[in-house]
Amino acid sequence: MTDSGNIPPRDPSLRDLYSQALKNKAAPLPTEENSPSFISLSHIQKRYTQFSLIAEGGIKQIFNVFDEHSHRHVALAMPRDELDVENIDPFIHEAWLTAILAHPNIINVHDVGVIDRRKPFFTMDLKKGDNLDALIKKNTRSREELLDIFLKVCDAIAYAHNRQVLHLDLKPHNIQVENFGEVLVCDWGLGQLLESGDAAEELKLDPDIINNVTLSGAIKGTPGFMAPEQIDSDSILTPQADIYSLGCTLYYMLTGQKPFSGTPGEILTDTKQGRFIPQKKRAPMRKIPNGPAQTALKAMQLNPSDRYSSVLELQQDIRRYLNNYPTRAERAGFLKKTLLFYKRNHVRCLIATVSIIAIILLSSFFIRALERSKSRIEQEHELATKHEKEADRAQQLYVDEMHLSHQNQEAHLAALQFLISRYMYDDIFFVRPITALKSAESYIREGRQIAPEKALMIHYEIVLHFIKLDFNAIYELQGDQLPFYKTYCSMLTEIKSLQPQTSEHIPEVEVFNEILKRMTHTSQDKHMLIEQMIAYDHARRQDRTHYEQVILTALNYFNRNWSDPVFEYNQDLKSLVLGGKQFNTLKSQPWRIQCMLHYLPIKQLHLLVDHNFALEEIKMLPLQELNLTDSEKLNLAPLHNFRNLDRLIINDGVYSDSELSQCHESIIIDLVGPGGR
Repeated sequence: MTDSGNIPPRDPSLRDLYSQALKNKAAPLPTEENSPSFISLSHIQKRYTQFSLIAEGGIKQIFNVFDEHSHRHVALAMPRDELDVENIDPFIHEAWLTAILAHPNIINVHDVGVIDRRKPFFTMDLKKGDNLDALIKKNTRSREELLDIFLKVCDAIAYAHNRQVLHLDLKPHNIQVENFGEVLVCDWGLGQLLESGDAAEELKLDPDIINNVTLSGAIKGTPGFMAPEQIDSDSILTPQADIYSLGCTLYYMLTGQKPFSGTPGEILTDTKQGRFIPQKKRAPMRKIPNGPAQTALKAMQLNPSDRYSSVLELQQDIRRYLNNYPTRAERAGFLKKTLLFYKRNHVRCLIATVSIIAIILLSSFFIRALERSKSRIEQEHELATKHEKEADRAQQLYVDEMHLSHQNQEAHLAALQFLISRYMYDDIFFVRPITALKSAESYIREGRQIAPEKALMIHYEIVLHFIKLDFNAIYELQGDQLPFYKTYCSMLTEIKSLQPQTSEHIPEVEVFNEILKRMTHTSQDKHMLIEQMIAYDHARRQDRTHYEQVILTALNYFNRNWSDPVFEYNQDLKSLVLGGKQFNTLKSQPWRIQCMLHYLPIKQLHLLVDHNFALEEIKMLPLQELNLTDSEKLNLAPLHNFRNLDRLIINDGVYSDSELSQCHESIIIDLVGPGGR
């Protein structure tokens, strides 16, 4: 007799439901025999154990604890027992702010929560080493090593400012220097969100709420390192407040002494009046160079508008000093520029100096010989002939000197080309395109004055006008004899009718997208120019609704053989489904750090790609969820650096345990299919 429970229904619709029910039978549960690690993990009731106090601050304590989930030691921060209730939210906001700042020079937050339903906490990487304050006091690092640390701090703060976050408590004590040179900016407890930006959107909080809580009560900051405007609770704080603190930190590095001394009240009074002793008088025995000294003074100006306009500009002055160029802050004279030029070109200068000394010595010798030989005609004739020969040599040396002067002009042009290339093609352009393009424009103008016919300078100026959508200016360059000029003019023929009324006018997204489409149909090798135009437009544009059209146009251009394309973007959910056959890259150039999806707010990404696609391309995206269920098997090794990724969705059985172990430990892996979680 047949078991009636295994007989499928005769009705076709019921038969389908019956078949589906059989497929969805629950998988066997893990047991001590087949999954001992899973069982051990599931029995953990207290995640953090072995508390050991390692540091205390104004509002919090730091413990060395053992994380039972990940089996490693981490640093755990909790408010002090006596902390007032109104200071609990600022402690939590510090964790949230730090968690969204994913940068190699900013401390990494792993977990935020509440212990025993009464005390909030957050965990961080447990680091070994000294803070910068201790290093400066030990006086074991050279000035160049300290300035290299300072440059890394500037990288972190410039990134935070780009995310619209202010630190507001920068000081050497909050800068951690690891044993192998890693530099981390810590303690973001006084951080503020600016009125708008990606950080406020990611936190889903009103910046006014966070900032008011952060600034409640007494003056917040560290006297001696806080900006004058932080003392006045009514002041509107800007990135210049952090620039002031960077200036104080640089002052401390150079002198070994803090810029202000006295009681806290005296320090605040001196800060508000801009009264401090210049570095060279404060530490005369240290022989502090003028370049970084003037850089610190400019950053510490009393009026915020007199300080550097950005952290990148401050950082650039320190780089100029380290590369033997005069800083803009010191306004170097001719003698200083000459000395620095000698440092950069000492071999050539030595050759020129030896030549001049040889000329002087030879001339002196001939004059004395002529004076001794006045009485003898034969000797006079012989000496005159010899002098004539030496004069020929001197003339040749003069010609060589003129050639050296021409080389110096070429060196000047080479330096300008380096700066223009840095501000137009390096990552500094894509981080702050408006500021970078303005700097590049001034260098192009200087280069055109020195060599108006130089083809490379004309090319730079054409690219500049394309980025600014100022097409009429390109026709005025009169570069008909240059091959690349004709290529650009052929593109202008297609897009000139779409030019905005002025270079300051921002066209509608649809119009800008049409400009890009026509350019991509005309030329096949302008990948970098397309992204430069997008980066500049994105930075200027306030309303970016439907901006996914622009990104799709760029991706079609970068992937010429892309077939069966899938590009479904949901602006409300911040989700994107992307892929298709022969979809290989998201970047305009292989060396670019960011990919084109950087210009869209994306938290969920569903990829439909083949095995050739490299996950390395999306590692800088602030993704929360990555779905690979519709992709071929990919190399998961890059996911080790995806610290912001919360969830990875993959098909069960595709990847081995060793391959999955390459993912960052904080990523939750969801398996889809039989046996999936």
